[in-house]
Amino acid sequence: DIFDVWFESGASHRAVCMEHPELAFPADLYLEGTDQHRGWFQLSLLPSVMARGQAPFKAVVTHGFVVDEEGEKISKSGKSGGLLKAHDLVTRFGADLLRLWLCSIDFTNDIPVSLAIIEAKGDPYRKIRNTFRFLLGNLHDFDPARHCVAAERLEEVDRWALSRLQSLIQAVTAAYEAFECHKASAELYNCCVV
Repeated sequence: DIFDVWFESGASHRAVCMEHPELAFPADLYLEGTDQHRGWFQLSLLPSVMARGQAPFKAVVTHGFVVDEEGEKISKSGKSGGLLKAHDLVTRFGADLLRLWLCSIDFTNDIPVSLAIIEAKGDPYRKIRNTFRFLLGNLHDFDPARHCVAAERLEEVDRWALSRLQSLIQAVTAAYEAFECHKASAELYNCCVV
């Protein structure tokens, strides 16, 4: 009962976003590979504009392809020798290190993956984790109602630290709003190694 696979996938906003009250039309984001500029993105735009007078999305983000260390594309149907299984990677490295690796990549370009590339994120991961553990350890028995100090009574070093924190929050927020997770990750890491 398929009329046309591209037309039907392009009209998926009607069956998904417009039929489920917990979702919104237009969708906040369409995310797909760079090969879909003339594919799914284009064919989602046409029926929505014709039927509703607006795009089915507020923003479009495209990502590159997963490649090995030599830059050769890794895919389910193509090269399988370099295919790394997520379950095996989580077992070996842990989910947090994999999250940091993924967040540190500019996904708008091709995404290189190998055991060596992931292993190289171990040291940055430990620096970030240990910095946060130290900071949280110092807050163990902190009670804001009893321990807060008025801004005018803060030491200069405390005002500097709060200023740096505010700058970090602004930089990370701006990076996330621009879908630049790799910049947010770099800002956080750089703050942990000073």
